[in-house]
Amino acid sequence: LSSSSAASDVYKRQGINAEYGVGVMNGWQDEEAKQYIDKYAPRWGEKLALRVYTSHLIGRDSTLVLHGGGNTSLKLKVKNKAGEEVEVLAVKGSGWDLDSIEPQGFPQVDLEYCRKLRNLSELNDEDMVNELRTHLMDFSSPNPSVETLLHAFLPHEWIDHSHSDVMLAVLDQPDSSLAQSILGPDYAVVNYIMPGFKLSKSAYEVYLKNPKCHGLLLMNHGLFTFGSTAKESYDRHIFAVQKVLKFIESQSKKMCTSVSVLHAPPYEIVTQILRGIYYVQSEGIRWVFTRNTTSDVVDFVNSKEVEKWSQIGPATPDHVIRTKGKPLLLLDWPSVDEKPTKDQLHKLKNYIESKIDEYMYN
Repeated sequence: LSSSSAASDVYKRQGINAEYGVGVMNGWQDEEAKQYIDKYAPRWGEKLALRVYTSHLIGRDSTLVLHGGGNTSLKLKVKNKAGEEVEVLAVKGSGWDLDSIEPQGFPQVDLEYCRKLRNLSELNDEDMVNELRTHLMDFSSPNPSVETLLHAFLPHEWIDHSHSDVMLAVLDQPDSSLAQSILGPDYAVVNYIMPGFKLSKSAYEVYLKNPKCHGLLLMNHGLFTFGSTAKESYDRHIFAVQKVLKFIESQSKKMCTSVSVLHAPPYEIVTQILRGIYYVQSEGIRWVFTRNTTSDVVDFVNSKEVEKWSQIGPATPDHVIRTKGKPLLLLDWPSVDEKPTKDQLHKLKNYIESKIDEYMYN
């Protein structure tokens, strides 16, 4: 998330326009947008071609989404098998990532029917999935996103949603005052509700009270922006993230308090034990470990704050798609020589196994 020249050079090599601000770049290029239109429009139409384009722009920026995170949508008119023109919502489907999604990754669901669901007082997740699947234009399409109804209830043609770490720095706060002071009235606040029907209705009600807003700030969740064109919605998304990033970079950095380094066993010995434990528990799968010794990581793990900060939990549910909510923290290592005895190795293995058991089942 830095605004270093090195980061800018990376974007320049990728051909991304860096004029929009610092840290998070606006990647829209007219020539690249035309290439997407040339590639996809003959079969899928120009709008869906641009929907793929800006989805790729958001998805390939790791400051905006993590693996599999975020979703985008487009409202458009198509003809059904009876030759009738119907309005549909084309929304990111389950199993597709924004950085590589293709037009077929946007299942098209009957928009008029989706909006009728606003009249319901309750709709659980299982019933919601059923209602969406039974109103797809193509039943072979993937399941629409869990946030499909939020996209459907809003009136805007183009909608972008991400779980940007930058935004979450100000949205994961006790209240919305910080986010509102940074972004102002153009971005309305939605209090936290788990994704699903209730969140969709709540977001729509907030929009009705703020019909001129450019986006919604979902507390402890992420950012929604919308617009009348693909570029307008995308620009508003990048603008909001950049504005928050500029604020963060203007603040004094909170430094970790260094503590004397605990005597930990040699890395090579610990990983050998871990590989053996994992090999047995996974019934014969061999494991490869990587080690991060960058200065920021080393400073953090050797700090007074690591015991508390590392166990706070994820900034967004996106963080637990591939991991648990909190890292395994090992502090009170048993004493082990550089060339450990068999007894020391046995005690070390028992210690690690007990900590893994606590971690997995607590």
